[in-house]
Amino acid sequence: MKKAVGESKKHGGTWRLLNLFLLPLAVASWAVVGPLQQTLHELPMLRFGAALLLFLIPGYVIYERWFSQAFGGAGAIPASFAFSVSLFGVLGVPFLILHESLSAYLTLCGGVVALSLAVSLLGTILGRHRPEPAQRRPEEDISGAARWLWVPLAGGAAVLGYAAHVRYPMVDGDTWDYLAWIREYLNTPHLALYDPYFGERIAAISRVKINGWLLEQAALSRVAGIDPVTLVLHYLEPTLVVVALLAFYALGVTLFGSPRTALLAATLYVLFLLGHLEPTPQSLGGEIVARVVQDKFLTRYLFLPVALALALWFVRTRRARYLLGFAFLCWAVVTVHPVGLAVIAISVGGFGIVHLLYGLRERRAWLETAGLALPFASIAIGPLLYAIFKGIPPTAKLYDADIGGTPPEVLANMVFVRPEWRHIFRLGDGLYIMHPYLLLVPAIALGYIAGVPFLVLRLRRSLPARLLLGTLAVSTLVCYLPPLATFVGNEVIAPGQLYRMAWPIPLATVMTDAWMAAVLVRRLADSLTRRGLRGISSGLLALVFVIVLAGFAAPQASSGIRTLDDGPPPLDRSFFFDPIFRWMGTHIRRPAVIMAPDHDNIAIPAYSAHLNVVSFRGDPILEHLDQLEKLSDDRIKVPQRDLDVHKFYSGPTMLEAYKILRRYHVQYVLVYTQTPLNGQLMHLPGFVHIPTPSQRYSLFKVDYQEFARYIGIRPPAGGS
Repeated sequence: MKKAVGESKKHGGTWRLLNLFLLPLAVASWAVVGPLQQTLHELPMLRFGAALLLFLIPGYVIYERWFSQAFGGAGAIPASFAFSVSLFGVLGVPFLILHESLSAYLTLCGGVVALSLAVSLLGTILGRHRPEPAQRRPEEDISGAARWLWVPLAGGAAVLGYAAHVRYPMVDGDTWDYLAWIREYLNTPHLALYDPYFGERIAAISRVKINGWLLEQAALSRVAGIDPVTLVLHYLEPTLVVVALLAFYALGVTLFGSPRTALLAATLYVLFLLGHLEPTPQSLGGEIVARVVQDKFLTRYLFLPVALALALWFVRTRRARYLLGFAFLCWAVVTVHPVGLAVIAISVGGFGIVHLLYGLRERRAWLETAGLALPFASIAIGPLLYAIFKGIPPTAKLYDADIGGTPPEVLANMVFVRPEWRHIFRLGDGLYIMHPYLLLVPAIALGYIAGVPFLVLRLRRSLPARLLLGTLAVSTLVCYLPPLATFVGNEVIAPGQLYRMAWPIPLATVMTDAWMAAVLVRRLADSLTRRGLRGISSGLLALVFVIVLAGFAAPQASSGIRTLDDGPPPLDRSFFFDPIFRWMGTHIRRPAVIMAPDHDNIAIPAYSAHLNVVSFRGDPILEHLDQLEKLSDDRIKVPQRDLDVHKFYSGPTMLEAYKILRRYHVQYVLVYTQTPLNGQLMHLPGFVHIPTPSQRYSLFKVDYQEFARYIGIRPPAGGS
């Protein structure tokens, strides 16, 4: 007992010392991004680190004061990140709704950081100690050979972070869409007032008005003084990969009460991701390195594990602060992406159902389950009342509020005509399920075949078993029970979003696999000890087990990294890294409209705050129009913009081209160099070629006076 008390005092003293250094670190970070920003212009990574530290301070203070017991030492990073994203996201919503400026938002953020520092410093000076760490059995501490598990974990995290840094083939359209909004926020006096693509006023109901995560990224870009494309793709995303892995570790600490088992689980999770590292966002490893920075995937990889940890701690301790922390994350995750709330609800709902089944006669179980349900009920009241009184199903407003402005019929049915997405598997008679490829992944299949019986045997006395089994059961039913999956897809979310309801499955199965591995390793070590082999500990066996698995994962990981290192494929979204896009962002400094192929339009506003485009994601609609109309049983009204861009690049007459350009007041035209259209425009009066650093694209300035005279019509007045 004296030893435990001594360790607790030593631990608390260490944290008080760290808190005393928090203020000098904050001042140094402020100097780096403030007075010294121009001096440190050649050190963008240092400026990013300083901006990120300031961003994390409020979340760290929340973690350290109230929730440190739930996550453990390394869990401070994901917990602090989740709380900071939540706090700054919630505070940003009024600025988006009222169309205030980014500068005003940053002023408030600066005040929040200062207040957080004051709270931390005052608490430390007054001797207000942090909660004592949870008591663990000595044999479960990370010691001996088990400590070496940090090496493969850190190595795997470095590989995944590197893959995130160089993942050109895997950058998908959504990332560029979000970057366009971030660019808009950095260059407008009124947030969320006009869209970055057409310059049109945003609808009254739009998800962008509650998307605080985009605003936070714009704030980080402004504070660090780093271009948003560089900051998000090359600094923030690799950072979030590491944070996501630590979030998995933190959940493991909460589940098992053992940092050693949690470390084994996190290491196995890294190997699992490395074993599925392919140059496509649809692969499990490729998904995290390519898309974790996106709002919806941030909720999956960060908010879900942190929320599950808080939910479990509430049930375990029945302390109000854990319920309040859990409720706060549930409310705040909506300001990142509403799908996060649905994924958390499925997981925690499954936990609550299983927990209640094993305590139907216990008042405690009912109160705990009701407590977990309360945050979801409070959030659902508003949308439900709106749907009841307006008679509008939830999916209708979901489509209307789409951040990309895609037509509802397309959002509902595009998933059925894009089998390469592997999101939906049609069964006939209007029924469908989530694509079953996920269940065929070996680690996930093991979690079902061996993991479910393993968890069932522990349900009576183990809260972690109830959480994992409940999460797995409800997620599986929602995604793979045909009537339920079809109902959820058609009436609650949208068919194309059903695959997101399966996000808890890899987390629950891999965590269960790690739990089984830890039990087997411990039993094997005990057996060897009884046989006289005292030098072989469970930590050493765990390390050997990880090394063997790493041998199996290495070829796939090496292949994935080699594919990335070989450079981007010739025809891919890697076009968006062509130097012409950054050139346009720095050389075209006045508002203008550019005619460009529909494929490229999604990236242009991500680089330039001054250029508007003519179409947005129109080609996929036109490519699958017949199938989409057949599925919707109605004619789909394709935006005229999409039709005009398709016509312009498909060989229009001179008069048709002139009318299309005039209709949208186009000042610039972008074409591929290896096309007949480029050769025509090079010699066509009215199109002035502009030298750029690109070998893939040609850029032309439109002279309507010359063009009109050439085709024999009256030139426009003023030449515009």
